[in-house]
Amino acid sequence: VVVEFLIGPQHYYPPPPKPLPGITVVTVTHNDEATIRDTIESVIGQTHAHVQYVVVDRGSTDGTRAILDEYRDRIDKVVDDEPATTSTTDALIKAYNLATYDVLGKLDAGDVYEPGGLTRVAEYFRDHPTYKAAVFGEAVSDSGWRLPVAPTETPDVVRLLAQGKDA
Repeated sequence: VVVEFLIGPQHYYPPPPKPLPGITVVTVTHNDEATIRDTIESVIGQTHAHVQYVVVDRGSTDGTRAILDEYRDRIDKVVDDEPATTSTTDALIKAYNLATYDVLGKLDAGDVYEPGGLTRVAEYFRDHPTYKAAVFGEAVSDSGWRLPVAPTETPDVVRLLAQGKDA
């Protein structure tokens, strides 16, 4: 007597991983000629497949606009925000309204991402689907010491404010 036991294919192979979420990165700049190139290079050099990059220039009068023009074919959206009297918050809101992806990141002009950094952020949000926001970071001094900051969930600020609570 031969008895065969069949197990469905789901038992032979682990389930495929969930896809990584896309990330929209926003940079607001104003007269950041000395640092904006490094910021742009750190974003466009990321290996994560789904990154949208939005840069809002708040009326720079130095060489910032010329640098942005050099990269216009590799930055998804460049917004020339005139006049420079709009606030940084207004510029961020304008940029976030252009976002294609659900995960939003803000990178200040002069700051940079480590290679592969956005892939790690996407993996984190994929693996923590209930998180609405998280803080990632690492402080690096000019002398080279590093203080890593582990990703942590932040409060659901919108929900707290809707309930009349301080965030």
